[in-house]
Amino acid sequence: MLNRHARSITELGCNQNRGSDILIPGSAVNQDGRSSSLTAPNGPSQRRVMQSAMSNTDFVGSCMSLLQLHGTGTSLGDPIEIGAASAALVGDFVRKKGALPLALGAPKSRIGHAEPASGAVGILFASMGYNAEVRPTMHLRSMNPHLDV
Repeated sequence: MLNRHARSITELGCNQNRGSDILIPGSAVNQDGRSSSLTAPNGPSQRRVMQSAMSNTDFVGSCMSLLQLHGTGTSLGDPIEIGAASAALVGDFVRKKGALPLALGAPKSRIGHAEPASGAVGILFASMGYNAEVRPTMHLRSMNPHLDV
């Protein structure tokens, strides 16, 4: 099974110092089977699973400092995923003034896809971001012009 959706990690509170223990406040999975191909993700489905993971907790979107993405680096998939994440963070989860800067992570540029282990790798890389600086994406030469970041 391929992990097609983003995972989010947040510190225990907005005022916690970096290096604190991390908390995964919620999780959710879905598969709607409506993608046109394996490499063409379904944006509304991704948005729904992110909102579901956040709504099952006392999670405050403005406390989130890292969003770990599937991030395959495809010209189609990455803009769909960024659009879904942006839509999921709107409304009750909107970023507020004074919120932590939101970093985006995608470990595939460092280790490859990892297929069935990609979810576990995403969680591992996200947790490492709190013990050291979040590492930049490798091999990035230019931003996809279709990314609205």
